[in-house]
Amino acid sequence: MRMLAGLLIFLGTFSFADSASSQTLYVLQGSEIVTADTFLSTPIPIVTGIGFGPMIAVDDVAGFVFWLDVLSVRRASLDGTGATTLVSSPGTSPQWMTVNPLTQRVWWADPGVLQVRNVGYSGASPQADGGFPFTNGLALDPANNKGYLCLGTPGVIASYDAQFGNEQLVVGGLNAPRAVAVDPATEILYWVNGAGTLQSAPAATGVVTTHASVASSGNSVMRIVVDSAAGQLYVATASAITRYELNGTLPQVVFNGAGIADFAYVPASGPGPEPEFDRGDCNNDGSFNIADMIFLLGGLFSGGDPGTCDDACDTNDDGQRNIADAIAGLDALFGGGGLGLPSPFGVCGLDPTDTDPFDCFENAGCP
Repeated sequence: MRMLAGLLIFLGTFSFADSASSQTLYVLQGSEIVTADTFLSTPIPIVTGIGFGPMIAVDDVAGFVFWLDVLSVRRASLDGTGATTLVSSPGTSPQWMTVNPLTQRVWWADPGVLQVRNVGYSGASPQADGGFPFTNGLALDPANNKGYLCLGTPGVIASYDAQFGNEQLVVGGLNAPRAVAVDPATEILYWVNGAGTLQSAPAATGVVTTHASVASSGNSVMRIVVDSAAGQLYVATASAITRYELNGTLPQVVFNGAGIADFAYVPASGPGPEPEFDRGDCNNDGSFNIADMIFLLGGLFSGGDPGTCDDACDTNDDGQRNIADAIAGLDALFGGGGLGLPSPFGVCGLDPTDTDPFDCFENAGCP
């Protein structure tokens, strides 16, 4: 056992923390808008009977959700009540909706007529600006008075002042960029390329960093959203919404379902319901054995699934997830000391030392 422990220590350490805060998702799915939190709760429909709608946006401070229904831009309260039409002719192929909460205007792209359009939350003063071909994404950074356009066929991302004008190239020479998003805290842009690989670049320099693959192809990505506070991003495809670290690693599916067209979310809506767990049951199969340590080591060193319950994988309960947890788990399994692991161990329960950064998103081993 000492030889094994020495070998594991030689491999080095790796630790990370995860946030237990929950985001409320607003998902445009088929003919409905549904809400759900990022703990995979049962979706609740708030708007039904949508004829066709490829775009949605939310301003939680003002208390509105916006979406497209056939060829009209609509608005309702966050619970779906009080629906009203803002614009009855938003263009030929409107998509990529976003909002500017500072000016209280809704923005969207219309690649069919090479325009970007916007209208007030009340439906007042609709505006349009042309000359933007093949728009594959639209992002706003209201605090810095910037907008960003992802132009797929030319392979560029351009910036413009948030009320149009002063267009400038930010990044060029890209492979069919799509679904650009901006982190307003850092002014770093994120997008996915034609191969489905996540890329990023500071708006100030345009120097591209290529990260991990997040989709089978760029065209399968419906939307990317950055959560500045949590340091995470969300990628939506037609069948799932997945949360990643900002470098595209540690994927966690937070919404499952066919027919996803677009989504928006309200960040940091508070702690979610933390399930019970059995310490050491890292792979959440209801038992503690060598498979759990293989799972843990795979997540640490091989890019494997990180699981959904960091508390269970924190076998020594030190508030970190690293090689020391594998050592503690292996010692409990094969060391012969009979000391086991910190509570809760051998039974399902809550963390009695809940001062560490770890929590459970889901633990199927403790229903």
